[in-house]
Amino acid sequence: AFGLVLDGIQASPVVCQGSVPFGPFLEISHVRSDHVISELNGQNPRELLMPLLHGPHVPGNGQSMAGVFVDPKPDGPHGSWTDAHLAMAAMDGRPNCLVRPMHSFTGEGHLVLSPLTETTPYSPGMKLQLQCFSPEHALKDLRSRVETDMALHDGRPPQAAVIISCGARGVALYGHEGVESAIFREVWGCDVPTVGFFAGGEFGPVGLRTYLHAFTTSCLMLR
Repeated sequence: AFGLVLDGIQASPVVCQGSVPFGPFLEISHVRSDHVISELNGQNPRELLMPLLHGPHVPGNGQSMAGVFVDPKPDGPHGSWTDAHLAMAAMDGRPNCLVRPMHSFTGEGHLVLSPLTETTPYSPGMKLQLQCFSPEHALKDLRSRVETDMALHDGRPPQAAVIISCGARGVALYGHEGVESAIFREVWGCDVPTVGFFAGGEFGPVGLRTYLHAFTTSCLMLR
């Protein structure tokens, strides 16, 4: 473990989960365990999802995932959060859902997902939307997030950046090295000092909180 203290420097997080949404918004109506969903919209998950996963709206080939909307309701247990907090998080370019891999269906047709967090189980009432992760979507998302960060800072590139990427990206995803680095350099329009590494779990904010991610490039832009 390591720590870093920044004084007099503005740090802007940029989280690139690399997937695009498709299909309708769905509601978890029953769970069997922390990460096994037994009902979606009051229906069997396999019967509900299979037509969507093989339908005409799937945005190309890729890995199917679930984008779970995790921000608390203003009137929920974290009542200090307001609509203004949610709006500011969205305007800051942060993702609005936490993307988790869909692993399989059980024999009964229940959906097995990667856990949300160690302390936050899936629960009835949570909303989700299907996501498709692929190399093409990952690069499109990365470019969009970095361009948004530039726009939020009057078109100025960062003076330095910390970039942490999932070990499943890089050569494993794109087939050769330097693909994401080239996107950063193209959007910034110059060479920016960067440091980083590949990891088996990346931290970054989604909405109002920070989460542990997978298949993600998580950056800290320093100005």
